[in-house]
Amino acid sequence: MSVLPEIGQVALLLALMVAVLQAVLPLLGAHRGIAPLMAVARPAAGLQLALVLLAFSILTYAFVVGDFSVRYVAENSNSLLPTYYRFTAVWGAHEGSLLMWALILAMWTAAVAMFSRALPQNMSCDAAFMTEMSKVRPTALKKRLAFPRRNRHNQPQQIHRTAGPPPSASLQTLSPHRDNSMHRREKQNR
Repeated sequence: MSVLPEIGQVALLLALMVAVLQAVLPLLGAHRGIAPLMAVARPAAGLQLALVLLAFSILTYAFVVGDFSVRYVAENSNSLLPTYYRFTAVWGAHEGSLLMWALILAMWTAAVAMFSRALPQNMSCDAAFMTEMSKVRPTALKKRLAFPRRNRHNQPQQIHRTAGPPPSASLQTLSPHRDNSMHRREKQNR
């Protein structure tokens, strides 16, 4: 069993803590005139981008290799899907799309932190506060939902653990790797 999902979960927890610190410390420093607190904004933006990117990469890897011990992967992927469908399935459900949204916001925040050096520091801190507050809730939801392991003792016995849910009929007909016998059975049942 791989420890990568746990690393992803820890990365999301750390990203959540960095988001809270990045939202609060620079704003507090800007309103009280404390320069070291305002200086936290730029490095925290880079750190948060790295942590969210790590978590997204680990979840993507879990989908591509078919790590069905991760509940989100087991519920939203299938071992019969081609690799490109497994890759796009990462953001196909609620938790993955929230993770992708947080990654996009983290990229935006890091870009603002990098390119806002000409702005007054207190204005840059206010912008960091606004972007971080928009990321705190999605990061908290992702941390709770995206990486939990499946409880193997509560799984139904008739479902093979590595199969996942069957692909939808439209994906089965589009896939170049489809099982023709399954396709023929569907036509016979109509």
